[in-house]
Amino acid sequence: VTVNAAGAVSNNLTIDAGAGTAITLNLTAAGVLTSSGNVSILSNNILAFGGAGTFNVKGAFSYSGAASAPTAGTVAFTGTLGTSLITPGNFTFYNLTINGTGATYTLGAAITANNDITISNGTFDVSGANYGVTCKGNWTVGSGTFNYQAGTVTLSKAGTATQTISGATFYNLVLDNATAATTGSKTLANAVNILGALTIGNGGAGISQLNAGANDISVAGNWTNNCVGGLSSSGTVSLNGISGTQTIAGSQSTTFNNLILSGSATKNINTSEQVNGDLQFSSNSGTVTLAAAAVISDGGGNNTFTISGSN
Repeated sequence: VTVNAAGAVSNNLTIDAGAGTAITLNLTAAGVLTSSGNVSILSNNILAFGGAGTFNVKGAFSYSGAASAPTAGTVAFTGTLGTSLITPGNFTFYNLTINGTGATYTLGAAITANNDITISNGTFDVSGANYGVTCKGNWTVGSGTFNYQAGTVTLSKAGTATQTISGATFYNLVLDNATAATTGSKTLANAVNILGALTIGNGGAGISQLNAGANDISVAGNWTNNCVGGLSSSGTVSLNGISGTQTIAGSQSTTFNNLILSGSATKNINTSEQVNGDLQFSSNSGTVTLAAAAVISDGGGNNTFTISGSN
C-alpha cells in the first residue's frame, strides 16, 4: 500500500495480513497520511518511508511488524487530549515529532530515532519504567514538555555534522558517538539542567565533545568524561548534587571554564581536572575529596579560588 500524496486519512488503522502476504505501508516523499485514532502494525507487516513523507498519528502507536529503519520520513504524534502509548517494537523512527497540544505520549518500550526528535507541543513521557530514548539527530524541545522521570537520553550521531541540543531538562544524559568517523560535536543551544548523571563518551569509537559555548550546565549526579577534549565551554558548570556521593571521574580529564561545587552531596574528584576560570566550593557543598592521584590545575590565567564555609 503506497501513499504518494497529501490528504490520505483513516480513523483507527490496523495493518494485518493474517495468513496472507505481508503488507508494506509505504509513504513516498509527497505522501501524508493522518490517522485520527490508534495505529497497529501487526506481525510481519512493515511501515516504510520511500522519501520524506509524514505519518500523523493522533492516538496510540503499536508496532509488532518486521524490522524497519527508514532513512527518511517523519512520524508526528498530533493528538490533542488524553494519554497514548508509543510501543515501537522493531520500528526505528527517522524523525519523531510530538506536536499535540493537550496530549501525552508515553513510551511502552525504549525508542530510537535515527534523526531528529522534536517536542513542539504536548508531553513526551518516558513512563514510570524509565524507557531509554536514543536520538541520532538534533534534540529540540519547544513549547512541549519532556517528562524525563528517571530515564536516560542517549545522543549519538554519525558523521561530522553538529548535533544540537535545545531546550530540555534531562535526568541521565549520555553523549556517545559510536563510529570512529564521527567527529561532530554535541552543541548546546541554551543552558542545560541534568538531574541525574552526565556521561561524555560511553565506549563508542567516535568523538563525543560537548560544546557548551557560553551556556551553563548543571549536573546533580555523576560527571563522567571518557573523551579527550570532552567539554568545550566558556560558561559555568555547577555540580550541585544534594544527596549521597557525586563523583567526578572518567578516563579523561575535563577542562572547565568556571566550576562550582554546591549541594550537600559528598563530592569525590577521582581524576585530574583543569579549571581555566574560577573555581568555587560553595558553603552548602558537602565534603570535597580529591583522590590521591588527582590534581586540579589552572589554565595560567587570573583565576579566583573560593571556599565558602568549612568544607
